[in-house]
Amino acid sequence: MLTKVSAHSGRRRAACREALSASACRPSPRLERNTAITYPRQNLETEIGVFDYSMTQALQTAFVQKGFKEVSAEATTTQVTLRGTVPKGKFAEAVRTAQEIAKRKIKTLLTEQ
Repeated sequence: MLTKVSAHSGRRRAACREALSASACRPSPRLERNTAITYPRQNLETEIGVFDYSMTQALQTAFVQKGFKEVSAEATTTQVTLRGTVPKGKFAEAVRTAQEIAKRKIKTLLTEQ
């Protein structure tokens, strides 16, 4: 059995050949559905912490009350950084004070004198 080719399809092909834009003749791209998108896994090193001013103030107040006048603290939402100097034998007490108040990871850059 012979199939009849419509005149419309022949004109369409001819128009595509003559078209200035070859993209008009290309088939549309296919969308892939149900594909899993993978994102890089975040851990404490890649997680960005936001500065926590109220926690920094609370830590500074606690250090002054305990007698650590040369210790400064910088708190973010992920960790607390301690800088400065502490008297000999008081290092653990300074870190413990920060842990009790902040309840997050403590990064110590303290030196003992």
